[in-house]
Amino acid sequence: MPLQSIKALALAGGLSFLALSSARADELAVEGETVVLAALVPALEGTELGGLVVADAPLPGQSRVVRASDIKAMLKAQGRDARGLALPRSTRLTRASRNLSEAELGKRVREAVAAQVAPCTVAIVSTLPPVSLGAGEFEVLATSTPRRDSGRVPLVITLKQGERTQRISAQGELTCPLAVVHPGSSVKLIAIAGPVRVSAPATVNQAGRVGDEVRVTNQVTKMQLRGRVINAQTVEVIQ
Repeated sequence: MPLQSIKALALAGGLSFLALSSARADELAVEGETVVLAALVPALEGTELGGLVVADAPLPGQSRVVRASDIKAMLKAQGRDARGLALPRSTRLTRASRNLSEAELGKRVREAVAAQVAPCTVAIVSTLPPVSLGAGEFEVLATSTPRRDSGRVPLVITLKQGERTQRISAQGELTCPLAVVHPGSSVKLIAIAGPVRVSAPATVNQAGRVGDEVRVTNQVTKMQLRGRVINAQTVEVIQ
C-alpha cells in the first residue's frame, strides 16, 4: 500500500479516535438530583466554585443536555467570573434507572406500615404501578387509616430518593387478631412496682386484644383503671 494511503488511514483512524473520545467526554453519568460545576470541570473539585449547582439531573432512565452558554449565563447572574474555565461546549447528562417490582414494592410497603397497624398485618390488594428509580438507596414511607378490625384500608405510599418523591395510592387488607376480653369479662388485675406484685379481681369494661389498653373496674375498690391485656385471664395496670 502506498505510504500516502497508510498515512491517510492512520490520520482518519486518529480523527475517529479523537471524535469518540470527545463524545465520551461530553457524556456524563449522574446519580443525584443535581449536578455541580466540578462534575463538568474536574479541576474545580474541592473548591467553592466547583460546588455550585449548575443543572438539575434528568429523571432516571432519561437524559438532558447542558450547554456551556447556559452555565456561563448562570455564573454571570450570580456575579461569578466564568473566564478561563475550560467548559465543554455541551454535555449530555444521563441517569441510570432500575425498575422496582410490584413484589419488592409491596414488601417494603408492608414493612413501612407494620408499626402503624400492629397487632394487625396488612396485605396489598390493589395492583401497584411500575416504579422507576435511580441508582442508590431509597426510602419507602406509608400511612394507613387507623382501625382496630379486619377489613380494607386506604394506603398512601411515598417513595423518596434524594429530593425526588413519588406518591402512590393503594388499597390494603388488614387482618387483625380477635379480642380475648370483652365487656363484663372477669380477669385478674395485676400491678407491679419493682419487686412488689399485687393482684385483685376486676371486670373488663371494653373489648381488647392481647396488647391493647382497656378500661377495667377493680372489684374490690370499685376504682376504674387502665390496663394492658396480657391474655384472656390477666390485665396489667398501666402506671
